[in-house]
Amino acid sequence: MSHKTGNCAGFTILELLVSIGIFVVILMAMASFSTLLIRTNTANEVRNAAIRAALAKLHKAELLQFSSDPSDSSGFFLIRDSSVAYSIAYTSSSPASNIKKIDETISYNYKGKSLSFTLSTIVLKP
Repeated sequence: MSHKTGNCAGFTILELLVSIGIFVVILMAMASFSTLLIRTNTANEVRNAAIRAALAKLHKAELLQFSSDPSDSSGFFLIRDSSVAYSIAYTSSSPASNIKKIDETISYNYKGKSLSFTLSTIVLKP
């Protein structure tokens, strides 16, 4: 008696396990990349909020022109339901009698890191 082995459709258990393993590795890589993107996006949102706060204060300092020096300030901005404290320090100098240079340094903490940057502008006496 002979048995005919026909062409069986389907996958073997080994093929299924290998394909599931490859799929899991790809999903893990995508999850890791997504987490990195979210962290980077949030850090950029915090930096952009700090820049907006600094530019608003710098614009006020430009409007004061030569009448008075701006004062240091501090405050908070909200990013994704969390509050981030910042402080702004001003220094000004007059390289010439009709020029005033204003430097503004904004400092803030994000995820335990102290970050800061400086914006500068020159105001001409009208």
